[in-house]
Amino acid sequence: MNLNIKKISAFGFAAAALWFGYAAWLAHLNLVTLDVRDADLRDVIRKIERQTWEDIAVQKELAGKITLKVTRAPLDAVLNILAEQASARWLAVYPLYTSKPALGKIKAVAVGELPAKENGWSAWQTRPFGRGFGMFGAALREDNKLISLQLDRKDVETASLALDRFGKSRIVAEDGTKGLINLTLAQVTMPEAVAAVAKQANRKWTVFYVLQDEDGFDRRNRGTNDLAGTNGPPALDGGGSGGFGRGGPGGFRGGEMTEEQKAAAERQFDAQFATMTPEERAKAAAMRQQMEAIRDLPSEQRREAFDKLRTSPEFQAQQGQRQQQMQNRMLSSLKNTTPDQRVERDQRRLERQKQREQRQANRP
Repeated sequence: MNLNIKKISAFGFAAAALWFGYAAWLAHLNLVTLDVRDADLRDVIRKIERQTWEDIAVQKELAGKITLKVTRAPLDAVLNILAEQASARWLAVYPLYTSKPALGKIKAVAVGELPAKENGWSAWQTRPFGRGFGMFGAALREDNKLISLQLDRKDVETASLALDRFGKSRIVAEDGTKGLINLTLAQVTMPEAVAAVAKQANRKWTVFYVLQDEDGFDRRNRGTNDLAGTNGPPALDGGGSGGFGRGGPGGFRGGEMTEEQKAAAERQFDAQFATMTPEERAKAAAMRQQMEAIRDLPSEQRREAFDKLRTSPEFQAQQGQRQQQMQNRMLSSLKNTTPDQRVERDQRRLERQKQREQRQANRP
């Protein structure tokens, strides 16, 4: 009798070990299997967390009903669907931190519960340019899962900016993180790249995911040092619509850049440069010289020079890339959302547009 009980117990332990091992394997692969209809967003997030063992934070105000049927789908693909259905955007956040309390604060900052600067994470709100594609969009490998870059004695912020250019990722260092980064990476994963930077910066690192509402995403992530619209060298990819930035071609307006803005612009250039192939670097250097020469022209000549740039093969290729991306997003939205969700999303966008127009009208 005792022998049978021992056999049954051993079998039970073996089955549990196999199940746990299988669950761990699936979690390691970040694969999601779900079949839900009109389910609460947060309930769906909890199910995904249990399957992937990942930490997914959701902005407090964000809500929505999710209809989803996937089998062993990659986590990023599932997050894309959730974001579309909830009118949200998502990021994989890689903090470089010193302690567990600091990690808790960056998670609260990411969902808008705490201000960044006052809680040791100023870098969260100091991104100088957008992530537009622009003339050197090839350097922004949005869909590439592997990273290649070269950093030669660059500060941690420059290294973070360079890694930000791969995928929907945000690398953010806790205040006080110092050090010069020397790295040459070829076709490595994001965790491997972040681990290499964290080691040289003498910081711990981890990853968590965050979903934020579409309306607040740009406002919270654009940062306080947004240089688009200043009279300085724009990012290589323009940092704005049309590859020329906001506020006109190249983001050029009247007024000089402050020293802080100049330093941020130089850091952004270095970050983009680090992600490029040798051929792209040569083109980027030539383009930068051309843009800086145009900057010093009188207003009318400057506009003529930009009109000429718009007819260049690089710019035309960029426009074709943008149109293809827009078509892909539209097809993805049709595929991954229900008709009711699309109606609700359009209504929310119209309402947000009215609110923005009202705020602009009320400005002195």
